[in-house]
Amino acid sequence: MNTVADTAKTLRESIRVPDALRRFAPHVRLYKNGVERCGACPKCGDGGKGESSDRFYITVDGKACACRKCHTQRMDVAGMVAWLLDVPMHEALDVLNGHTQAPSVVTHNVHSEVSPVTDTDSQTSDWRALAAQRSQQAHERLLGDTETAASARAYLTARGLTQDTWRAFTLGYERAKVPQSTVWSPAICWPVTHEMTGETVGMRYRFLETQHVQINGKEVRYTSLHGSRTSGRLFGTKLLCDTVARYKCLVITEGEFNAMSVWQACNVAGVDVLSFGSESQRILPAWAVQVASHYSAVVTWLDDADKARQVSAQLSQAATLRSLVSEDGKEDANVLLLAGTLGGLVQTARLHAVQTEQRASVLWDLWDAWRAGELDAGQVQVGKQLAHALGKCDTWPLTRVVVGGSPPPTVQCDATITRHLREWVSTDTSNVSYLC
Repeated sequence: MNTVADTAKTLRESIRVPDALRRFAPHVRLYKNGVERCGACPKCGDGGKGESSDRFYITVDGKACACRKCHTQRMDVAGMVAWLLDVPMHEALDVLNGHTQAPSVVTHNVHSEVSPVTDTDSQTSDWRALAAQRSQQAHERLLGDTETAASARAYLTARGLTQDTWRAFTLGYERAKVPQSTVWSPAICWPVTHEMTGETVGMRYRFLETQHVQINGKEVRYTSLHGSRTSGRLFGTKLLCDTVARYKCLVITEGEFNAMSVWQACNVAGVDVLSFGSESQRILPAWAVQVASHYSAVVTWLDDADKARQVSAQLSQAATLRSLVSEDGKEDANVLLLAGTLGGLVQTARLHAVQTEQRASVLWDLWDAWRAGELDAGQVQVGKQLAHALGKCDTWPLTRVVVGGSPPPTVQCDATITRHLREWVSTDTSNVSYLC
């Protein structure tokens, strides 16, 4: 199996720096200055010297280059491409190998017709296509059994997320640039998609380790691909299905990992999820409010009290949850996923939001998920209580069949669900006291 170093060595031997420079920075013109080829730097310009600039140079053998101003350390062809495109080494190798197209090179003060790319440039269809391609390559990198992405797979596994969830949300692995620094750090990534077109309009990254750089007084954990357009976008849109929404529950939460946890625990049992991906986003976009109106039940799980009030005011009716804080820390959705009680809490909140006549459909969602082997211990307990309440004990197997070869932890799980019900759920519905 070839490593990054093996691939770089092969490319270094087969592709010369001048050839790669003509491909990725065709606006740069070089001239001979003794044994070197010199010219304006493709990154920092000509220093005001115009065509006589010798700031950038390529060695006589064509195997290395450097800039006397902004990159004095010599680079081979792979290093030059990574430097030019401002991408990590593995992406530079993908570009050199022809596995992906190259993004634009940002230039400054170079006498040419090529303009620098700025934050104000509108997002083009080419950018979206390249972002989608980049996201897919990162996804394949994560799923591939390679040493490069081993730390990312271990991180996701420790968070309790399965490969089915990785695939559903197109999770990937890349090294992302830490904001306000020159450091590249390993990260989980995923595409940001448009709810109407399905196009990739951005990429988000979650660093495997919290970075020491602080923005607004907080250490950096997340960042986005330069050029991403995330305003008004929510996480989870591509997995929604309007045709059966009227039979299902929609959970609106904050944080992509909480959303994936809810989806993994409950999607087979009739639950969809949408999530705010940014703390600065305070209200649902109009399209999301319209989508929520199609569901038989809506549950919001927002720990920010002001945001929770604003979102609840946008919805006609919804049950609300918030994360409890104990001595061990916040019990958010991901913590409860690992504990095996997340599904029970979500389904209980769903029963608070759903109309009385629709509770039987919730029971059959649980039944179908149980047959597929997808119920956690919390949902098993909710299913049992619901079957008793609806008089379905004789026809619903969970009241008499042992799941997974051993009885579920009835006393402990029931106590956990009851505690969450009393402290987490607020609703105007008054006729579901059997769950408390």
